[in-house]
Amino acid sequence: MQSTEQVLSVGRVVKVEADTGRITIEHRPIWYLYMESMTMIFKVADPAMLTGLTPGDRIRFKVDRAGDGFVVTRIENTNW
Repeated sequence: MQSTEQVLSVGRVVKVEADTGRITIEHRPIWYLYMESMTMIFKVADPAMLTGLTPGDRIRFKVDRAGDGFVVTRIENTNW
């Protein structure tokens, strides 16, 4: 089993809200957070990570628990 430090989830960008530091992602199951496939709004650790992302982009991302919610700490655009 992989450490959650190395695990990147797979998804598709639905909406980018750079001004509020949020991204909506349609994602596959995230096993280490016990999440089924769904579309969800996430806060991002750094709004600069959203630069260049547009709806429809395929991404790999790292999400962690943060208080009573979740925060995306890494995003890789895999469209290329």
